[in-house]
Amino acid sequence: MVHVVQHMDIRQMSLWQRCIAWFRPGYFVREVDAVVRVTAVAAPLANLPQIVRIYTTQQAGSLSLVSWMLFLLCNIPMLAYGMLHRERIIVTYTSIALCMEVIVIAGILLFA
Repeated sequence: MVHVVQHMDIRQMSLWQRCIAWFRPGYFVREVDAVVRVTAVAAPLANLPQIVRIYTTQQAGSLSLVSWMLFLLCNIPMLAYGMLHRERIIVTYTSIALCMEVIVIAGILLFA
């Protein structure tokens, strides 16, 4: 005879059982998706202060063109991957990141 627990109060669960409950498939999928959606937009926008600084001071001598070109080149395959697999979050993130990187690279080329 198999013993099946129909309901177990959280207070009766061991620490290990409570930890495992957090990692069940689908347990926090909506919450994680919401956080990732916000992060996909907010993370690339972290470049805005750099962009504002470049274009207001018109100085970009301290920035490395090679680094920003590598950032740009690394995001192109990510965008292709997101488009091929129809992952909206990846496409959103990489599209915004690519736009920000192009703006920074243009600033470096203009003001370096």
